[in-house]
Amino acid sequence: MTIFKRRGEIADMLAKIEAIRNKIEIADSLNDPLFKQCRTEGLLLDISKVYRHIRIALPEHVCPWCGGKGCSDCRTTGMVSPYVWGMAPEQLKKDLLKRA
Repeated sequence: MTIFKRRGEIADMLAKIEAIRNKIEIADSLNDPLFKQCRTEGLLLDISKVYRHIRIALPEHVCPWCGGKGCSDCRTTGMVSPYVWGMAPEQLKKDLLKRA
């Protein structure tokens, strides 16, 4: 599955977002004058939202609904994120693992 091989692209994006979040948190804690015009609390919340949205794209599991063939639940990729995997019924996941 080529999409699984590309998961590093998402991991790189997440690392960059995390680095930005860390820099803003440090600037805020130091009362950095460069960030005086920013509402850092709201900014950090927005950054967290972006992080969560991109994290959902991280392929980590074969789709338990279609077994990797592609369906509407995995948006035809055959892969799902840990978040989507967590929403799948336990029996579906057990059945998938038995087939593996």
